Amino acid sequence: MEDFIFIKEGRLYVKLTFGSIVFVKASRNYVRITTQKKTHLVLMTLKEVDEILPSNKFLRIHKSYVVNLDCVLSFDQKTVYLKNILLPLGPLYKHALWKRTVPNEER
Repeated sequence: MEDFIFIKEGRLYVKLTFGSIVFVKASRNYVRITTQKKTHLVLMTLKEVDEILPSNKFLRIHKSYVVNLDCVLSFDQKTVYLKNILLPLGPLYKHALWKRTVPNEER
């Protein structure tokens, strides 16, 4: 499996490594892919992006957000904390985040 994707940006196809992606936010039929250096606006749905990104590194945390688990510093019942960024944690996705990140004895 590749560790990158190419996205169309204007007339160019730009390579994004999975490790550089911090989070993805839905914006109607577009997504905003935020990397460590830049935000890219791409004509794709969040569902399409979620299917492309590796499930062992990325997790849907809200109806509008997918996050790179390597970038998560902490979370509580309603918020996921990244470096200098707060993302909402949706009630339907809370259990999946807990299941993926918190050891069984602490749940």
